[in-house]
Amino acid sequence: MVHTFESKLCSLRKKKGNAIPAKNRSLCKLDATKKNHVGLFDFGSVSWIWDRKNDDKIEKLSLVKDCISELPDDVLVAILSRLKLKEAARTSVLSKRWRYLWAFSQGILEFDVSDFRSLEVSVNNFLNSHRAPTLDELRIRFIRLGVYWWHFGGQFYSWTNVVIGKRVKKLVLDFRNSGFYPSEYDHSLGSSSFSSLVSLHMTHNNASPLLIPYFLSNSPLLEELCVTGSCHLDHLRICGSSLKLKHLDLRYDRIQILEISAPNLESFQYHESFHSHELFLYHESFWNPEYEERTSIFFYDVPRLTHVSFRGRYCNKLLAENLLDLSSFVTQLKSLVLVISGKHKFMRNFSQFPTMENLEYLQLSLSKDTDESFLIYFCLLEASPSLRRSSLKLGWSNYGDIKLEFTRSPEFTRRPKHQCLEVLEIVGFREDYNHDKLVIHLAEYAPFLEKIIIDPNRYGCADISIHQAQKLQSSLPPSVELEILCYGLFRGDHMREESSTSPRGVSNDNTILDQSQVCRNTLDGFQYFG
Repeated sequence: MVHTFESKLCSLRKKKGNAIPAKNRSLCKLDATKKNHVGLFDFGSVSWIWDRKNDDKIEKLSLVKDCISELPDDVLVAILSRLKLKEAARTSVLSKRWRYLWAFSQGILEFDVSDFRSLEVSVNNFLNSHRAPTLDELRIRFIRLGVYWWHFGGQFYSWTNVVIGKRVKKLVLDFRNSGFYPSEYDHSLGSSSFSSLVSLHMTHNNASPLLIPYFLSNSPLLEELCVTGSCHLDHLRICGSSLKLKHLDLRYDRIQILEISAPNLESFQYHESFHSHELFLYHESFWNPEYEERTSIFFYDVPRLTHVSFRGRYCNKLLAENLLDLSSFVTQLKSLVLVISGKHKFMRNFSQFPTMENLEYLQLSLSKDTDESFLIYFCLLEASPSLRRSSLKLGWSNYGDIKLEFTRSPEFTRRPKHQCLEVLEIVGFREDYNHDKLVIHLAEYAPFLEKIIIDPNRYGCADISIHQAQKLQSSLPPSVELEILCYGLFRGDHMREESSTSPRGVSNDNTILDQSQVCRNTLDGFQYFG
């Protein structure tokens, strides 16, 4: 018999003759601690729910009054649709009425070959029992494929064809072992049409270059495309006047030529990785200029593109050759994320960036703290007159490398102050690299600054970095609020120390922050906040 804390409590009170409080009557308890979804208690393995011998167990559970079951069927199905189908199926043990409710839910169906022993039976049972005409999300993961692909190959194609008929809205294909990606999968789809597909995520290293154009041409409602770790996308075209695509995310792919013409595209990310064949970025003996010129991106028709993120060698090339000046969409940008990687050589003058008059958020991540790197940051600030928020992630440097010599040059001192910057975030603050002078200088450069957020270096002497950051308040203007993010040394808790503007000093009250508040701007990813 499956027991929960609620059922045991009800049984004890029933024996004692006590009334059962309403809050303990339900066997199904919503988990309010998890955000963005509804969770249920784990009722054990799913494999026994199709066994008719368990009817007596269900009848015993039904002796306790279940308030949730009194809700209409459509409400219960709506609740179950927010769960993964495997989790929703576990509710069938609650009562005879709940036995088949999960079959009408439209939640997330996930196949994970890493659990290969029970996968085939479970998936077939799910597909044969599921009665809903549509499916919100399908996830197929062959993470630990190995020798098991030969066993699931035929089943995999049948599962895909069945779910195509379910008008799936979000499809996730995860083949992380490049040697085991089923190349014949590209041809098995035939002329299938994903007429309801809105989001597509593909993670593998050996996809055919024809697979992405296939989905683009056969998914008329596709709005989100994310491709990670593909090795054979030499020339990729994301083009079409009828494309509904709004979000394009390309990560760690080998692309030589990328062409984009999407009238509805709103956000674009292009991130490159640091694999072994890119060691030249870190060691001069591996330097080969051929790699720096490897990727070329052409934007044609992107009238709605407002959020852009670049990471890796192409970001270095973008700054070195001032490609922003050649981009037609630069004046319409609202947020820009740039992550400089490895060894960079800026051969040209980058002091004259085009004016990004609509830019409201700028994020720059440095690989090394040098005067040249900081000059890039200040030039970007100057080119963004409407900028309200900015984040600067500091890189590594040798002691004493940061001199801020460029701030004393006439070219810089004659520049006007920034009149709109309100919130500044400094990530990777350290106590021994003159980072305090950098923060003070930024506060003087932006006279209307309201808040500075310091995220100290999480490695090394974190406590010393925090103590050094606390001393900054006495050197900042009275109107600037200083916020220091503190990280627990053992539990990884995120805490905040806010310094009061009057009187000066740092408060001793630490407030536990939500993860989304502390990490609202991930430098490895891209998230715009307005």
